[in-house]
Amino acid sequence: MTNLELRKNFFLEIELTIPSELPNNFYEIFSYLRKKLQIAKTKKSTIHSLLKKGKAKFFKMIHKIINFCLTVKIKKLPQSFITNINISNNLKYMNKTIIEIYQSYHLLPDFQTLMKNNKIKKEMQNIFKRFCSLNFKTLYQEYLESKRYIYDLNEAQILGGKKMEVLYEFVSKNYILYFMYYGKQSNKRNDDIKKDGNIDNNII
Repeated sequence: MTNLELRKNFFLEIELTIPSELPNNFYEIFSYLRKKLQIAKTKKSTIHSLLKKGKAKFFKMIHKIINFCLTVKIKKLPQSFITNINISNNLKYMNKTIIEIYQSYHLLPDFQTLMKNNKIKKEMQNIFKRFCSLNFKTLYQEYLESKRYIYDLNEAQILGGKKMEVLYEFVSKNYILYFMYYGKQSNKRNDDIKKDGNIDNNII
């Protein structure tokens, strides 16, 4: 099956027809899909739960790559980061490199320091250098095209069935778009409110 573009570049690997009258909105499309797939509304089938799941699986892969490339074991990013799906919080990390994200939690030094202290396996130096140069958005896109992502999708099916796999796939494939699009919408709304003077500037 080929990717189906759901108006605002939302992608889904399944042949489902999205009604043209449905609003161009991530939440509306998600709700429609959940109803169409006849998935009960539970804690595990919410957008927030699936966003957390996708973020956790991505950073689990990232952590494995880091430890595979280095001669020392690095601690995992804190759960407070992994489970945080606040839009503004996630937006500030989108253009940061993975090593910068780890540095923000004092878990890794910069690439040059790692090289100087011989902490990178010789055969992995070029790979790790490229890895450190890519930002969150770019690496996440590469993750979606990897065998690891296919493995994670299969795991979602094993644990929740084919329908939950489809719902998880929609959220995980649109993870970056969710934060980028809704972050911009949120910022625009705040700017409009400021212009209208409906909120005290001291509160903002």
